[in-house]
This record gives sequence, structure tokens and C-alpha cells, in this order.
Amino acid sequence: MRTLFTLAAATLAPLTLTSRSAEARTIDSPVTISGTTGPDPSSSCVYESEATPEAPFSLFSLSVKLFAPFSPQSVNYSTSSWNNWQGTKQSLPLSTSLSASAGDPSATSHGGYYYASTIGIDSSNHRCIAIAATTDTLLATGSWQYPLACFSPADTSTDGPVLDYFQGGASLWATERDGTNIKLTIAPNCSYGQPGGTACPANTPVTMPYSDISAGQATVSVNPCTGHGVVAYWDSSNRLRLNIRTSSGTQVKDWIVASNLSHLGNYNCGNGQVRLCAGCECAGDGCSPPTGVACGRTLIKPQVVVGVESNACYAYVTTDTSLVASDGHRYYKSLLYIVDLGTSAAPKETTPSIKKAWQSTSSSYTWNQWQPTLSISYSNPYVGWFAYSDVHGACNTVFEGWTDTASAFTNLSATGAISNQFPDLRYSDTAGLGDYVMGVRRPADGKLYASWSQTIPTSDSQNGGCPFCVAQGRYSKVVRMTRVSLP
Repeated sequence: MRTLFTLAAATLAPLTLTSRSAEARTIDSPVTISGTTGPDPSSSCVYESEATPEAPFSLFSLSVKLFAPFSPQSVNYSTSSWNNWQGTKQSLPLSTSLSASAGDPSATSHGGYYYASTIGIDSSNHRCIAIAATTDTLLATGSWQYPLACFSPADTSTDGPVLDYFQGGASLWATERDGTNIKLTIAPNCSYGQPGGTACPANTPVTMPYSDISAGQATVSVNPCTGHGVVAYWDSSNRLRLNIRTSSGTQVKDWIVASNLSHLGNYNCGNGQVRLCAGCECAGDGCSPPTGVACGRTLIKPQVVVGVESNACYAYVTTDTSLVASDGHRYYKSLLYIVDLGTSAAPKETTPSIKKAWQSTSSSYTWNQWQPTLSISYSNPYVGWFAYSDVHGACNTVFEGWTDTASAFTNLSATGAISNQFPDLRYSDTAGLGDYVMGVRRPADGKLYASWSQTIPTSDSQNGGCPFCVAQGRYSKVVRMTRVSLP
């Protein structure tokens, strides 16, 4: 078993190995959630990635159990059970004010209302955070009552929007990268209706401090103990920050979680690049270079989920960083920080502290564990932390994770490979598997859910379509998902 490292909050250096016994854990067989018909990815070339699955905050009592927007500009949902996804994916409808949408999907929900976002593009090629909304009854029939429309002001460079809704109130939150700045847009009194419209009016976006970055995105999660939004991002000095805001946009705290991070790429790769399965084509028209591509893009996108553990609220924050291994080259390792934010009666947002910090494995090891994501149960102290791993090489990539039944304050138990082995390849839409993966952030049914993109063989032989690997054939890219049950 590969060993997880615990980090000292002050030094952020590996300390001692943590011994853990495996939990009595059930991992369900993964299912494809991005559609298996119309077209069938095993016979037609498809590129699908960057899903953000969401579970209704209602103990799964509604018709729709899960829904997930994903790239390119699609959405799907499950009914009757978590793994009963529709075979045919849908497109998110556009309002008349928009002419197109451009990926980076996100999702949230509130009661029986569902929200999906993406980058909206108007006729002047200006971009915005575009959000669509619908009800449980309508989504179960594949309908969206309110189409994608601008929630934030239209400008020229919106990228990477992420949503969250305060379950204990009526505020809708959205982050974006606008040019080189991280911005937060809040609708403090959001009733059901068109997000950004009269029922859900948005305030003027606020800019996060020290967020002048050339690459990278942010995420937001609402603290259930206070109703304040917690934004996670890297700043211009490669520091992981949390910025906490009231629903009016007033800053409560700006805090550095970790410093001296790096996104320098793997050996012979550029910044923000991870090694791929060598000797395979690059898929898609305009994908350069067309053959023998050995590097793909991975994005700086720290994820934050604020969970309630024993009546106290903790921000679970994960990111990856590249570290120098025993061979003198850099490899990505995943980091997890658990930040104490206090209780409703005694909040600590102005004096946060790191309760625990984890590193996916020793920096000396010569493989990557990257693009981490979280699933933090709302109804019990169960924690899931997941990431890609190329421990067997980039041609045998897997998705794996770590879980715990006691908030991950002391232990985390490795799941081993959740997916089958697959080649990590380059696609023209995202220059790799995708810029990020996400789990169901706060499932209320006591389970944990993770999703990821992976390659699967396809019989589609179209030239210029899916990438080709000698002896293996061509590969589609799909989104898969699993459920983890803990005792």
C-alpha cells in the first residue's frame, strides 16, 4: 500500500508515516454519466470532461437523484437511483441575450431547484457567468425553465465559473477568473427565477486580493455556520488563499493557507503540464503538434468544501503542487488542508487555523497524483478525497482516493484504484483529460461520490477524430462516476 503523508501546518514538510487500517468500505462499479447513446462513445468519437455532479439537498427524496453539467455544453441526470443516468445527454438552452456557451460547467441546488452554469458569450463576443435554472419536476423531463443568461456583467474574459448556494438561507454565489483577477458575484436574496434577473439579482462583483494571476481558477463554498462565502484560489505569489465574505461582499478575512507552491510541469513539459501516454496522436483539428504528444494541460483550481463536523464548521481545501522527486524531476502531489472555522455560536473566521494537513504521498516518489477533488458528507463525518494517479505510468492512469469516517482529523484510508487503467491522452478541447474533476461536494445521503474523465476504446476510425495509439486503437473521452459507502 502506498503511504499517505501527514504535514505539519507550520512547516508544510512531511513528518511521519501514518499507519492506517483499511475501512470496511464499498465502492460501487463506476458508471458513465455523460451519456451512452446518441452517440455511443464506444462506437463514435466523443470528448466529454469537467463534470460537476450535484445532489439535491433533500435526502434524495426528489425525482432527480443527481445531475451534472459537463463539457461540451451538456447536462445529464439520474432518476430512481444514483447510477440510473439517462442514456442521451442534453444541451443547456441559451437565452436570446446569448449567442453561444463555452464550457467550464458548474452546478448547485437549493431545495427542489437546480442551477447549472457555464461561460456565456453574447453577440459582441463578451463573456459572462451564465446560469440556467429549473425545478425537480421539469428536470426529470429534461426541461430547463430558465435558460442560460448572464449572472455577472458581460466582459471579454470570464473563465472557470463555480457556483454554490447557501442551504440555510437564500444567497447564490459564483466565482470566476476575469482576465487575471479572481472575482466573486453574489445574489444575497435569490428567489427561484432567472439567476441575475429580478427574482435573483446579483451584486457588483468583488475582486479577490492578490489575485493577479495569468492562469488558474477559484472555487467557492458557503460556511453553514455563518452563511459567509469561502473562496479558495492561488495568488500571484503561488500561495493558496482563503478569502471569506459576507453575502453583501464585505471581507471578513483574507488568509494564506500555504506558501511556496509550484505548478512547474513534469520533465520535458511546460508549466502546468503533466506527462501523457507517449507515442499517441493529439486528437482534433488544429491540435498541435498532431502526433507524439507527451504533455497535457492541468489547471490550478483549488477546491474548497465547508463541512459541518460535530457542530463545528471546517473548510476542506485541496490543491496540487509540483515537487522535486528522487530523480531530480518534478511530479504533482495532492494536498489537503482542513481549516477550523469555529461554530455558529463561536465562529473563528477571523482567526482560522489548520486542524490537519495531508499530502498524497512522499515528494520523493516519481509519479503524479493530480487534480484532487472532494466529497464531504453533510449528514455524518465521512470524508472523501480523490485524484488521478499515474503510478503505473501515463499509459495506465487510474483514478483513486482516500476516505475516513471521522472527518480526516487523524486518519485517511487509501481506496486503491477506483477506475480501470487507461491512457492519459491529449484532446484539442482541453489539451488533456480536462482542467478539473469534481465530486458531489456535500451529499446529504451519507454516501460519497466522485466523478472523473477517462479514455475508453472506440471503434470510430474517423481521421482527425479521437486520438490513436499504436496497437490500442482510438479512444473517446467520457465522464465516469462512483459511489463510496462507509460503515
